[in-house]
Amino acid sequence: MQNYKPLKKTRSNTQGIPNKGFIVYIVLGIIAFFIPFVHLFLSREDNKTLYDLFGFTSYYSMFFALGFPILVFIIGFFFYLLSGKIQDIYFRRFARTFGFACQLTSLFFITWALFPRIELENNDFPRYLYKVFSLIIALILSYTFYWLGKYFSNTESKLKAFLNYILFTRVKTLYRLAREDDFSKRANIVEENEKELLKTYKKVRS
Repeated sequence: MQNYKPLKKTRSNTQGIPNKGFIVYIVLGIIAFFIPFVHLFLSREDNKTLYDLFGFTSYYSMFFALGFPILVFIIGFFFYLLSGKIQDIYFRRFARTFGFACQLTSLFFITWALFPRIELENNDFPRYLYKVFSLIIALILSYTFYWLGKYFSNTESKLKAFLNYILFTRVKTLYRLAREDDFSKRANIVEENEKELLKTYKKVRS
């Protein structure tokens, strides 16, 4: 008769490997942290080619102008990714539209910084373009904070339902049980409480 050795548990090759999404968050976080300070490591020497093309005298001044818009773009991207993980429909819509507003705003200034200087009058966009863009951003932000208001209103409603059950329905149930001796009536009281609990749970989870 052959002797069989007990099988040893082996660790899966996939164990310990970070989730790809998590790696993306880490990389973006590192970029977002360092990008506003990249200009500190770049040359301040005048660069005629750079000035003729983009209107910046040096790489230092160029990345000084680009750092914050890129940071805002990454923040907007974070909010967009985060919106896919949020269950609450109101906060999810807020996160998505806020992320879009951040990205749109940052892209405007990134475009301004990288747009060829020879194509711009006085090295700047026309004034009407700023007005149109400001109007668009105002509309998007209004829509964004509309959903934020809906989220707070919905959260307040859930909190009231939860506190109403804990402070009133639950206490009332315990009081009725303490005063009732009939077993069948006590069972009915418990059943009523369970229905209220389920109703409150559904409201809070919605």
